[in-house]
Amino acid sequence: MQKRPLLSWKLNDYLKNEIDPPEILIKNPAETEGELMSEDEIKIWFSDNVSTLLTLKGVDDKLYKELLELLELLELFRTNLHYLEKIGLIEKEIIKDFEKTL
Repeated sequence: MQKRPLLSWKLNDYLKNEIDPPEILIKNPAETEGELMSEDEIKIWFSDNVSTLLTLKGVDDKLYKELLELLELLELFRTNLHYLEKIGLIEKEIIKDFEKTL
């Protein structure tokens, strides 16, 4: 999976990663999803994401902190997988299979 933010992806990025693209990118393949968002859509996106994080934190602060630590470990693991692929010690298919399990 690519390391760039999803909002910076173009249609080809979704297709390369075998992910169904948003409809707006099918109609505008040369643009990124972020570039196509209106000011109101950005406000809603921001609000929804912050709300989700604050809700998780409010439900169980300890669990929230543990979740953040697990996400950091997962990202480190993914970074190592991609490094091993880059130097030819692991096949891309192994990474794709792993990504599908998440």
